Amino acid sequence: MFPTHWFNITPMMKAYLNETWGSVGPGLWSGKEMLIVSTAAGGSSTYGKNGRIGVELKDVFLPMKASALHCGMTYLEPLVFETVSHSKLESYQKALIERLSK
Repeated sequence: MFPTHWFNITPMMKAYLNETWGSVGPGLWSGKEMLIVSTAAGGSSTYGKNGRIGVELKDVFLPMKASALHCGMTYLEPLVFETVSHSKLESYQKALIERLSK
């Protein structure tokens, strides 16, 4: 779970992945699932076919999908929250709980 940072994972998340994945090799992750949960301040004016970048927020994580597949993981459809605001926190929590219950 992390915020989207310039259409990518945060530098801290990247450093964590480099440290943990690089030190043990891809075999450790084989058979596990990857679920990306991310937030972004931008909404439809930024993401989607009609947004400034022309792609869905979930699609900016293609490198993470490639990493998961390389390691033998099952890549799950990302759970992303756009146009994030404090007033929507309860609905985000419900969506996350529902998704993790599957």
